Amino acid sequence: METKWEKIFESDRFKVGIYDNCSKRVYSGGTRLKIEVDGIRWVGNTGGFHVYKYFIDKKEGEKLIEKITSYDADEASMEDLVGEIDEYGKDR
Repeated sequence: METKWEKIFESDRFKVGIYDNCSKRVYSGGTRLKIEVDGIRWVGNTGGFHVYKYFIDKKEGEKLIEKITSYDADEASMEDLVGEIDEYGKDR
């Protein structure tokens, strides 16, 4: 069974290294959230574009969902929301 992912958030565009138009995205599907963060992966002395993907249970991501809802209601800033997304990727 294939999970259908619905995009519930996409950050403003930013630059990572030499790559323009990078973003952070959050998708909802079933009982999970998928977080995608554009970045660079270094292997030895060579870096290349990479999309980091994190999957979390919706119960674990309740705080993130609340922050997205607050952002959509214009009660939270983009920086607050992006900071919350970064928290989920720190220890993974």
